[in-house]
Formats: sequence, C-alpha cells, structure tokens
Amino acid sequence: MSVDPQILEKLEAFGRRRRRLILWRGVSVAFAALLTAMMVVALADWLFVLPDVIRWILSGLAYLLVLAVEWKACVRPLLHRPDARELARRFELAEPDLREQLLAAVELGDDRIVDRLDSGQFRKLLQDRVSGQVRGLEIKRVLPFELVRRWWRVALGVGVCALALSMVSGFKFGHLMARALFPMANLARVSGTAVTFLAPTPQNQVVPAGDPVDVEVEVKPAPSGPVVLETFLPDGRRERLVMTRSATETFAATIQVGRETVDYRVRGGDAISARHRLDAAERPRVTAFHKTVHEPPYTGRPARTVREENGDLSALAGSTVDLAIDTDQSVRAAEVRITRGKETSTVPMILGPDGRPRVNLSLDAPGLFQVHLTAARTGFETRFSPQYEIRIDADLVPKVVLETPTGEGMIAPDKLVNLKGGAEDDVGLARVVQSIRINNGAWQETELALTPGLSTLVERRIDLLGLGVRTGDVVTVRLVATDLKGNVGESNPARLTMTGAGFDAEAARRMAARRVLAESLRELKTAAELAERQAEEARRDFERKSPLERMQQTVNARQALDESTRALGESAVKLDRLLSDGSCGGGTAPRIGPGAHGGRGIFEYPFVAGSRLRRRATGGSRLAPVGES
Repeated sequence: MSVDPQILEKLEAFGRRRRRLILWRGVSVAFAALLTAMMVVALADWLFVLPDVIRWILSGLAYLLVLAVEWKACVRPLLHRPDARELARRFELAEPDLREQLLAAVELGDDRIVDRLDSGQFRKLLQDRVSGQVRGLEIKRVLPFELVRRWWRVALGVGVCALALSMVSGFKFGHLMARALFPMANLARVSGTAVTFLAPTPQNQVVPAGDPVDVEVEVKPAPSGPVVLETFLPDGRRERLVMTRSATETFAATIQVGRETVDYRVRGGDAISARHRLDAAERPRVTAFHKTVHEPPYTGRPARTVREENGDLSALAGSTVDLAIDTDQSVRAAEVRITRGKETSTVPMILGPDGRPRVNLSLDAPGLFQVHLTAARTGFETRFSPQYEIRIDADLVPKVVLETPTGEGMIAPDKLVNLKGGAEDDVGLARVVQSIRINNGAWQETELALTPGLSTLVERRIDLLGLGVRTGDVVTVRLVATDLKGNVGESNPARLTMTGAGFDAEAARRMAARRVLAESLRELKTAAELAERQAEEARRDFERKSPLERMQQTVNARQALDESTRALGESAVKLDRLLSDGSCGGGTAPRIGPGAHGGRGIFEYPFVAGSRLRRRATGGSRLAPVGES
C-alpha cells in the first residue's frame, strides 16, 4: 500500500514553498552582509591611507565573509533535497495539529517495509484521516512570508543606513562604498585634500611617442609634505617623481613618454587621484620615395622611375619630377616645403587613389626640401623631418679634340690633309662640323656626323686644291660640336701655311715666326681682357641673381678663366720657343727661360696672371667647379 496521493501533493507543495522562502532569506542575508562588510572596509579606507594591495585584500576578505554567510543561509539548504519523511517532519513542526500523524501516515505507506505488525486496514484508516486533514490546508498559511520578513527588514535597514550616510556626506560615503565594492576600479581616494589637474587637458589622451608631457596640478589645501607623480608602465614598473612647486602654488612635473602606454596619478597630502592614461602613437614619417624624372624634351630621354629611401633629387635644369611617397601610417594631409636661400615655399601634395601623397616638382634651381605630414587617426604632424637636397646637374659644353693636324705647319697646296679628332658630351651631341677658314675669310663648315650620340670619332681627308688655296695662304682648321641643348664646343685650331716650288723655307719660317709672334701678343691681350671681363661680370650683382643664374654665371667665368689660362700658356710657350731659336732676327736671343726676370720665365707669366684674375673674379675666394651650387 503506498502513500495517499493527496498527502504527497501537499508535501510537494510544502517543499516548493520552503525552497522559495530559503531563496528570499538568502537574498536578504547576502545584501545585508555585503553592505555591512563593505561599510567596514569603507570606514578603514576613510580613516587610513591604505596601499592599493591592502585595500584589495580587505575587500577580498569581505567578499569571502559574505560568501560564507550566504553558503550557510541559502546555498547549502537549497542544495539539500529532503525526502518525504523529512518533509513530513518539517510539515508537522510548522502545523502542530498534524503532529505524530503526518509522519506516521508517510512511514506506514512506505511499501519498502516488509515486516509489519499492523494491519492494512489500520494503515488505510490512518491515511484517510490524515488526507482529510491536509486537504483543506493552505501552504502559505503553514509557511507564511513572515518567516523571512525579519531578514528583509535587516537588509532594508542596512541599505537605508548606507543611503543616509551617503547623502549626509555629500555622497562621499557612496564613493567610499564604490571603492570597497570595486577595489580595482579607477577611483580617486576620498580625502580632505583636493587635487585638480591643470595640464594635460584632457588627462586621458593620445600623445606622440617620444614627446615629453607636462603635468601640472593644483593641491588645496597645500600639503606640508611633497606632492608625488606616480607613473605605471605595462611591464609593471612604477616610478615616483617629486613634483616641483611653482610660485603660483601649483605643482609640475614632466613625463617622458616612450613608445609604450603610460598610466599616471598624483599623491598629495591624504589625496590619491584616479589614474589617467597617455597612449603613445608614432608621428607620421616617410618610408620610401617613388621618383619619376622627366628630363627636358631636348634630351630625348624617356622618363625614369626609381624607388629609394633617400629623397634627394638630381636632374638637369628644366626637369620635372613626379614624387610619390610611402608612409608608415595613413595621412590626411601632406606638403613639400622647399627652401632656396632665404626663401621658403610650400607645395601641397595630393592623395592618390592608392593613398600615397603625390606632387609634381620643377627642378629649376638648387635647394633643400622637407616633407610635412599630418596623420589621419591622431592628427599628429611631422616635427623633425629630414632635409633632402635638390641638385641641378649642369649640361656641360661639348669636349672637342683635334688630334691631327695640330699647331702650326706648312704644306703644299696639292697635298691631302689627314684630319682626325673626336667630340663627346654628357647629354648628347646634335652635330659635329669641320670648320675651315682661308686667311681671314669666312668660316666654311662641313657637317661630319649625322647621329653623333654621346661621342663620335672623326677621320677624313681634306683636299686643299678643292678649297682654291694659293701659295702663301694660311688655312685654319678646327672641329666644332653642338650638343642637344645648343651649347657649342670648339677644338684648338690648326694653321697650315701653303708653300710652293722654289719657296724659300727659311724666309717663310722667319715670316711665320713674326706672324706667330704678333698673333701670340694679340692672343695674350685678348685672353687677358676676356678673363677680366668675365670675372667682373661674375662679381656684378652676384647676390641678387637666382641660384641657377649664379651657378651658370660661375660656370661661364670658370670656363673663361680656364680658356684664358690655356691660351696664355700656349702663347707664352710659342713666344719663348721662337725667341730662343732666334727666329725673330739675327743675334743672340734674350734669355727668357727659368732664371730670367728674377728666376721666372716668360712661360710662367700666364699662369700667374690667371691666378690673379681668379682672385679678382671671386673677391679672393675660389670659384666653385662645374656642378657645384
């Protein structure tokens, strides 16, 4: 025979009601215990300046105490599952009218008991009577809510007390409770000393890596002891720096931000500020340059593109450069700042579809440039951008050499003259011509090389009869080269005197010597005047001219001085040789070699004169060589 279903139903309802009341009691006890324990921790935090670790330990112990109370009051009873007999026993305790009856009915209805001394009719009669008694019982009356009401009242009382303390203290007590409940939260300590941050503003911000950050605070009332700035690094290191007191009763210190995030706070008197964070971010910088150089059209060269980490630009005057840059982060603005002498200009860069800043630069004068960037995310600007050089390569005059014939010579008009020479240029030759003049007549040009390129060799024979020369004529031969820009270079001329049958060679030699002497003297005068004029032009208005004009004028003056020195040297050597062998007349030639004129030969004078002219051209300073700015 089993237990009556009505009895079992009431026992199950009793069990559910009991578990619900235990849960309500657990909530009330936990709330009251938590508030009480944390109020004790908050009081300790108010009375003493506790280290962070001690405060964490106190809050941890308070939480352990609450867990222990909650385990005993709620968790353990809920985990225990009572059987029908235990529920019947607890039911009888709650309802005295069923004492000694409900438990007996449950036990006599247990079919697992084999040896029984009573009769089945007795058991049925007992269960029917108990079933009739519990049928009309209300479980809420048996287990009323008043059983746990006192715990609710305790919890409510503790809560009201905490709220009142918070309101009376201007919510400082609530701040203390928050620090106790959340010991690791970033909350300032409640104290009688107020710490106000004046800088940086805001206190939490992103700053450039490597930059110093000034921290300035106002502490009232002013503490008798030092005000300390504490910094915390991600690797756990902590640094303490005593802040400097200023005349305005503020305290200042500097944080050197590296490449890591830095947390900081200020301690002064009994105050400990909340932690603030400085996140380090790199300033934008250029990692590579993409340069596409377009040289002047006359060169005929295709554009060339290179990728380099160095930003220096070098090309012929008149070239343009398409400059694109790679950066270490996204940028929202970029510009190129060009400095030429005392003038600085700014050229904005355009962001291309690939995100690269781009700009087109004209290389018309030497100078320096910097790339200035603004980061897209942080807004940081480039502070210390490297300077890159803009170099202008000079398109030099072609070099022309006439190997044969050279100098002075005599030849019969019916002979063929073997002409051999060459020309070269740094950019390219446009044409090379043979130039011939008879006596003081006009120059006659014959084009020799159609596509000379960078260099060319010339070998040909000149038919003098075809030129219509006669005995006694002087034929001057030279090579002339023109480069792609239009610069013209000439070789040293060769002079050939036409001789005939029965011609007195000695008389011709003396006549030629006199003519050479006269031409040498004219060349000496012309070269000196030319050198002096070029030097004077180089010095005149030198500072007011543009860098490119100054460079070109310096190159011209240098070339004129070199040419003058060469011409002077050749003329002096010829004059020295003619005077030495007595070609200018009979008798002994005057001594003009080393030792004459105080130990200095005539052939040395041109170089001395050239040095003096150089000093006059530059005001005592050395002229810059070709290609120097």
